[in-house]
Order: sequence, then structure tokens, then C-alpha cells
Amino acid sequence: MMEDQYLAEKLEQFRQEKYRRMERQGRWRLELEKDEAPAGRSGRSRLGRALAAIASLLAMRR
Repeated sequence: MMEDQYLAEKLEQFRQEKYRRMERQGRWRLELEKDEAPAGRSGRSRLGRALAAIASLLAMRR
């Protein structure tokens, strides 16, 4: 049971790191159609995720 919890935490950590890297690279918008968002983002609507991706792109242009 402890192993399952540990693995779940590590998987969530990996997903969050992956999305942070993708946001920095401006590639997060490519993943908008997938439902593999980390727990912190899974509650967002598709519109909310699209707005976050647009904001990320605009931040990169500055």
C-alpha cells in the first residue's frame, strides 16, 4: 500500500514537471486535447487550459 502511494506521488510529480517544462517551451498548447493534466490542472475547462496556453505564448514573446 505504501508503495502504491509512493508511486502515485512520483507519477504526479513527473507529470507536473513535464507540464512545467512544456509551458516554458511553449509546447503546452499541443497537449490541450489530452486529459493527462496533473491534478492541479485537471479541473480546468478546455477554455481555461487554452487561455493558460495563450498566456504562456505571450509571456515567451516578451
